[in-house]
Amino acid sequence: MWVLLRGAYPLRALLPLRGEWMGRRGLPRSLVPGPPRRRYRKEALPALEVSVLPVTTTEIRQYLRTRGIPFQDGHSCLRAPSPFEESSQVKDQTRATTSFSLFIDKTTGRFLCMTSLAEGSWEDFQASVEGRMDGVKQGVLLSEAPETENSEEVRRIWDRAVPLWELPDSEEAQLARVMFGLTKVTDDTLRRFRVQYLRPARSLVFPWFSQGSGLRGLKLLGAEGHGDGVHYMETTIPRPGAYHNLFGLPLISRRDVEVVLTSRELDSLALSQATGLPTLALPRGTLSLPPALLPYLEQFRRIILWLGDDLRSWEAAKLFARKLNPKRCSLVRPGDQQPRPLEALNRGLNLSRILRTALPAWHKSIVSFRQLREEVLGELTDVEQAAGIRWSRFPDLNRLLKGHRKGELTVFTGPTGSGKTTFISEYALDLCTQGVNTLWGSFEISNVRLARVMLTQFAVGQLEEQLDKYDVWADRFEDLPLYVMTFHGQQSIRFVIDTMQHAVYVYDVCHVVIDNLQFMMGHEQLSTDRIAAQDYIVGAFRKFATENNCHVTLVIHPRKEDDDKELQTASIFGSAKASQEADNILILQDRKLVTGPGKRYLQVSKNRFDGDVGVFPLEFNKSSLTFSIPPKSKTRLKKIKDDGGLVLREEVLGELTDVEQAAGIRWSRFPDLNRLLKGHRKGELTVFTGPTGSGKTTFISEYALDLCTQGVNTLWGSFEISNVRLARVMLTQFAVGRLEEQLDKYDEWADRFEDLPLYFMTFHGQQSIRSVIDTMQHAVYVYDVCHVVIDNLQFMMGHEQLSTDRIAAQDYIVGAFRKFATENNCHVTLVIHPRKEDDDKELQTASIFGSAKASQEADNILILQDRKLVTGPGKRYLQVSKNRFDGDVGVFPLEFNKSSLTFSIPPKSKTRLKKIKDDGGLVVKKPSSGKKGGVPQNCETCPGQDPIPLQPDTSKPTG
Repeated sequence: MWVLLRGAYPLRALLPLRGEWMGRRGLPRSLVPGPPRRRYRKEALPALEVSVLPVTTTEIRQYLRTRGIPFQDGHSCLRAPSPFEESSQVKDQTRATTSFSLFIDKTTGRFLCMTSLAEGSWEDFQASVEGRMDGVKQGVLLSEAPETENSEEVRRIWDRAVPLWELPDSEEAQLARVMFGLTKVTDDTLRRFRVQYLRPARSLVFPWFSQGSGLRGLKLLGAEGHGDGVHYMETTIPRPGAYHNLFGLPLISRRDVEVVLTSRELDSLALSQATGLPTLALPRGTLSLPPALLPYLEQFRRIILWLGDDLRSWEAAKLFARKLNPKRCSLVRPGDQQPRPLEALNRGLNLSRILRTALPAWHKSIVSFRQLREEVLGELTDVEQAAGIRWSRFPDLNRLLKGHRKGELTVFTGPTGSGKTTFISEYALDLCTQGVNTLWGSFEISNVRLARVMLTQFAVGQLEEQLDKYDVWADRFEDLPLYVMTFHGQQSIRFVIDTMQHAVYVYDVCHVVIDNLQFMMGHEQLSTDRIAAQDYIVGAFRKFATENNCHVTLVIHPRKEDDDKELQTASIFGSAKASQEADNILILQDRKLVTGPGKRYLQVSKNRFDGDVGVFPLEFNKSSLTFSIPPKSKTRLKKIKDDGGLVLREEVLGELTDVEQAAGIRWSRFPDLNRLLKGHRKGELTVFTGPTGSGKTTFISEYALDLCTQGVNTLWGSFEISNVRLARVMLTQFAVGRLEEQLDKYDEWADRFEDLPLYFMTFHGQQSIRSVIDTMQHAVYVYDVCHVVIDNLQFMMGHEQLSTDRIAAQDYIVGAFRKFATENNCHVTLVIHPRKEDDDKELQTASIFGSAKASQEADNILILQDRKLVTGPGKRYLQVSKNRFDGDVGVFPLEFNKSSLTFSIPPKSKTRLKKIKDDGGLVVKKPSSGKKGGVPQNCETCPGQDPIPLQPDTSKPTG
């Protein structure tokens, strides 16, 4: 189904503990493992072309029952009698089973016998049970023992290591304690965990003891001082892929039902000493939790994950909890008063009290800000980490996208022959070299050719001319956490999604590249509706990215365009769903066919994280197959700003007076909306739409927040962005400013925000309309919710799409929301993406995706008009195109404040509201006699108000 891009293991030789990645330093020359050698595994080669069908938990249970094998259901594994033990150990004289030492992974079917250490795939287990194997093959079902050279090296290092308290030089012992932060860790704790010190390498030595095998491996931890900080360097023997040491496991009793997992051995020492609780350290830190370790954690009813003090540790803890069964997991939230365990011990904090504050990993379907406030604070505190992993080869991409974030969907397109695959391979390789576990799905070119391209980019040069260095670069490339699917040609989306989920579970993959979407069209094309098939596939990837907190980069070919035209967002093949679902849209512009070679640019046309879009040049290096920024380009980054107060092309006519009698709750931030809609009324359905990337979610969050601050109980259903990010946006809007710059006021604003009657659904990705309606009705009954925001309708299309008639599915969903609003006297605001339009055209009521049912059922229709792609930044308007209450419709300008993420009316716009009659004509007055103060022809007056002339903005230069 999918394979490793190498023959060994998917982890680096060195893992980061603090600071930057370090080299393999710290060991004396005589103790450093020898130079990397090429390994040929005869048994592994055929696996490259073998596709193994995924197995489900139901299928595993059915097989065991059919074969009469008793089993017990565990948290993440099934326990059964082992066929690899001696019969005397397994059965008594009545042939009753007395031992359940075989653990079968519920997700993958892989098994492990805790007594004989036999392990293998589900197919291996079936073959053994059915007698199709002559015994157990060494090296296939039995876990491979360390190589002879590694065993000798492990024993040699261990024999030379000494206990820290037995060092002859007391100053050296004290220096070692200071360097590793062990000043408060007692000798008794080090003795219980059998921690030693290697003087020649100035490193701590953590042993790996296993049942029946004695000493199997070592981890050496070195430390170097850099300025005011300390950098730690890890070396494992054997290599990290074979190093499965749960440090502290020999101290665990069979009666223990609770354990604390840490990402460092030093933290386990501190926790054990301070709390006396069982504690284990994961062998690969926050990078990965190998499924091979899950059987050793089955006995625990509660697992507390305390992995570190930064945002990435928190994300890893949530990911690992899903693998361990979140119902038994609790997470320690990083914070200033909740640092990593060793630091907490050194600062004199109460570690037991911190453990009692651990949050459950399992949540209900509705949460309030109380459950989100700590995560919002974490994003505000760790701004750089919240922005994601930054590219090292594309600095201008960092300036626009800020980083590569988990859980997002990136759509990438470009003309045929422009180098899409070559660019996206370097784009992904850049992240992979920084520890981002990556899965490649290349359906166009073979894996061999893809590996060759990426290896050339990795070495930054053609290796054909320097074959003597091939092994050096290949060994380094082999250590990258990079995997490749073995699919080629057309594939079923279900099979691809299953493979991706398997990779996330087994290897903690957090970036998937699909090149390209069109190769999955054939299997889903049950009819001639190719657009519906593509929309279904895009929705599946969107749901996968959100539910698995995994970034998906999706390559989509553009529609057929003239060669002399640049691509736009609307150029992406298919309907508008791909651009609507995407968090980021990247377009590789290629002008070489028109202006000659060398004219390539990367355009960021959508960025949901902070809205920055722009374009910058690329330069292709043919020898290294890499794209780089031209060094001589002084003005290489063209950034497209958000709305910035430029002069409007079409100035609106006049400002209307407030309506005397308001109906419903009036907005405090949008006075012009009050003048048109008069207020927010219960029992109505409002449809809201706008172009892709115009800021629909940001606007509608402020729109709802305005009402919520006035006591309107509000339920949010955000299916596009996470609740944490939505809460962060709304908190920033509530505080009218960025709290990153004033963290001392965070608690004050968070307390006030927490008091708002605001609730969030925990749904993400495609959802059934029935489950959403049930949740809304529950919220109305329990929390007296009277305003529900659904962002957006398209995320419920997949579940209701019983046929290829997408229009009928949407009509059914709109009807369900209309019925709910009326029967529950609750206002529903429904976000619907528009149909695909050219960027230079304004949206109309007819632009709403689907049939006319949405516009017919709605009481109010709001359209966020965005003209920034045509006339420059600053051209945003809110148009009320339907108002069933009194028929007033119109349009008024908006101004986006990036620091507070709020929309406001431009203060200098004196004629900001253009009111539109029912028949669509403008309300105009005849020109006066021309005297000063007369009403120009494009200005209107309102009853009881003097006419306001349209005056030029003197603050702007005139032509």
